Amino acid sequence: MLIEPFPLILAFLPLSAYLLLIGMIRLVAAPVVTTGGRDLGALAVGISGLVAIGPAELFFPGPAAASMGAYVWLVLLLFYILAVSLVILSLPTRLVVYGMAPQSLLEPLREAAAVLDPAATSDPRRPQVFLPTLGVRLRIDGNPLVETSQIAAFEPNLPAVFWGQLLAALRKQTQGKGPRFRTAGWGMIALGLVLAIPPLLAAVSQPEAVVAGLQQWLWR
Repeated sequence: MLIEPFPLILAFLPLSAYLLLIGMIRLVAAPVVTTGGRDLGALAVGISGLVAIGPAELFFPGPAAASMGAYVWLVLLLFYILAVSLVILSLPTRLVVYGMAPQSLLEPLREAAAVLDPAATSDPRRPQVFLPTLGVRLRIDGNPLVETSQIAAFEPNLPAVFWGQLLAALRKQTQGKGPRFRTAGWGMIALGLVLAIPPLLAAVSQPEAVVAGLQQWLWR
């Protein structure tokens, strides 16, 4: 093989698992509502293998590895977790809805906003939802072709309590809604399966090379 089996497994299996997970989420009957931080965290796990064979390999701390051995990877993992956490905390808070296009999400969002502010109104031309009592205006972004939407606020630094209440109310309002038959997830599932085949074949056909690659990867 032109590529060693262990780096192939390390790079593609996490990404394949991420694509399969998101693809199956997009095919389930009920829409799935989550936070932008969790969505970005799942993506960070999915590309962790690519980071390991890319930037982590390029900037690998050789002197530290000589004294710490395999434990240096725990330090690099902690650094990666802290870097991802910093990115998540620095980005504006948002909600992500899998399984509903922006226009389809407008009325459920207005109903969820009405739980927090009974005077909430919606503007289908944008689409946006306005909570006059709280002074908050929400906007819905997304691509109707992939049936995924994002909810963000024009006002910065809204309290976490607001987003938590909106998340709980929106999950309740989106139950049983959305298209009955979905096709947006099949492409991601197919791509995930394609990416999973080479590392799985490498693991089955060359198990000794995989173990040797793992040992060489950990102890340098």
